[in-house]
Amino acid sequence: MKRDPLSDCLRRGAVLILFAASVAALPTDGAARAEETDAQAKAEADEAETNDQTAEEKPAEPESGVTLEALGTVLGKFVGINAGDFDSYEEELSPLLGEPAPEIELSDTDEQPWKLSDEQGRVVVLDFWATWCGPCVAAMPKLQTLSEEFADNPVTVVGVNQGEDLEEVKEFLEEKGYTYPQMLDPDSEAGDQFEVSGIPQIVLIDAGGIVQSVHVGFSPDLEATLSEQITALLNGDQLYDEEEVAEAREKRAEATREARQQVAEHHPERLVELSRTEVEDGLYFEGVQPNPWFSLPVTGERAAVLDAGNDRVLLLVPVKQAAKTVELPLDDMTYLQVVSAAVVEQKLHFAALTYVYDQSTYEYTQAKIYLFDQQGEEVWSAEVPMLGEYQSSEMAVADLDGDGNSEIAMLVEYEDIDFGADAPNKFRVLTLLDDDGQLVCRRWIEGHAGTGILTAQGNGRDELLIAEEDSLLRIGYDPAAAAAELE
Repeated sequence: MKRDPLSDCLRRGAVLILFAASVAALPTDGAARAEETDAQAKAEADEAETNDQTAEEKPAEPESGVTLEALGTVLGKFVGINAGDFDSYEEELSPLLGEPAPEIELSDTDEQPWKLSDEQGRVVVLDFWATWCGPCVAAMPKLQTLSEEFADNPVTVVGVNQGEDLEEVKEFLEEKGYTYPQMLDPDSEAGDQFEVSGIPQIVLIDAGGIVQSVHVGFSPDLEATLSEQITALLNGDQLYDEEEVAEAREKRAEATREARQQVAEHHPERLVELSRTEVEDGLYFEGVQPNPWFSLPVTGERAAVLDAGNDRVLLLVPVKQAAKTVELPLDDMTYLQVVSAAVVEQKLHFAALTYVYDQSTYEYTQAKIYLFDQQGEEVWSAEVPMLGEYQSSEMAVADLDGDGNSEIAMLVEYEDIDFGADAPNKFRVLTLLDDDGQLVCRRWIEGHAGTGILTAQGNGRDELLIAEEDSLLRIGYDPAAAAAELE
């Protein structure tokens, strides 16, 4: 999804406000310290972060009273994590609780293979982390202490680094002096299996391989909390409440049903796979913009439609040396993502994909496709389902049935949303609307290769080109299939 400048500005402003508020709340040694400037407090916090922290020597607190735990709280806000009490993150119980831990196979910092199943019969503490993550760095001395505290017990504390290279991780570990095992997860595949959406994420697994607890974020009582839970697991206790887990599972199932209904396939047979062309593996069409050039209805003159900013489109007709700006009546905090020319009943229109931004959550909360006439008046609009924490989408306009009127195709990528056991984990939804904005068909396309959608000229009608991970998928719309369905 393309960000707009105002969105980025709001996010940066929110981060700075959170930082100032956090520093102001940190403990001080007296009234004189309380009068120090925010800049001085930030400098001391930065100095605290750079102090050597080893398992043998607990770092001294800086004079300002800025503790490592407080620093973790402040830095947690920088990465979007409320680094307060763990319980605030467990109101929605992890779907991993009570389930067998996913098998993961990784390599350690000595490039030796390691499998989670090799730890069967031991309590395992998995810490998903990164060197750039303030709360992660703050948590690591606690995990080092725990690994030593339970060294004589069947307990394994394992760090799983997310997305960083070997040399970078080794240099960090050597500098800090941490000795508990560290695994590399360069593509975050293990993180995906453990549904990591924020770090640090610490997962406790019992000796039977069942996930007993999942914590996200950092808190000052981290060490005590984990020590208590590890001891309970060694005694054979269960950490989660079965009734609460069952209730949470049912809520997720209901959410799955509701989400799936919003993007349920609708006459998928109408979108026909015409061919696949092999391409280089890893092809990614994220953010591909539609071709602005088209032929004007009736005259056939070449023209272009361009996004002119501030909810305006620019219509260029070079042969006439003409240019016209049209303002689209979009609401406040509604941002134009893609605009393209469309033809309906031999008249020029503008199709637009937009996002609505919520200033209170700093997120896009709604997506809509609009059709405007040549004067900028709204003809119709259709809402696009916004599901999960992240989605990306693109739009293409083409005459797919050869009747002279444009259809609007939209490709939306959904990732890590539970749509049911028979649905792929990462997939895209191709939706086709007719010139009246009515749903014609919708088809799921498996895979995760971006949301680029292109148009191509077929035999008398347009076709769609969609990127697969190792191929280019050519799709056409078959009106005959649609007619047969209606008989």
